Amino acid sequence: MLNFDRTDRRMKNFNEMTARLGIDLPEFARENLGYALVSAIRRCRSCDAGEVCRDWLVRADARLGHAPAFCPNAPMFDHVLRHQARPAGTGGETT
Repeated sequence: MLNFDRTDRRMKNFNEMTARLGIDLPEFARENLGYALVSAIRRCRSCDAGEVCRDWLVRADARLGHAPAFCPNAPMFDHVLRHQARPAGTGGETT
């Protein structure tokens, strides 16, 4: 049975983490036809560190440079941040 309270808490964590990392969610959604974002959301929903994440977000700096090591999405978020930080003309954009 799906626990809606747990899912709601996980999605709040996800939204806060991506906002504090500076991830542009609409741009993230366009990457790989949205599959990368959906995968990240699924990872977050099934993560066992939800309370640890919440506590960490409460204590962490307002603007983060990277996701914490316990986050199963840390490698994905790092990839997205590198990709989104690329200036125009350096590859990666489509015409």
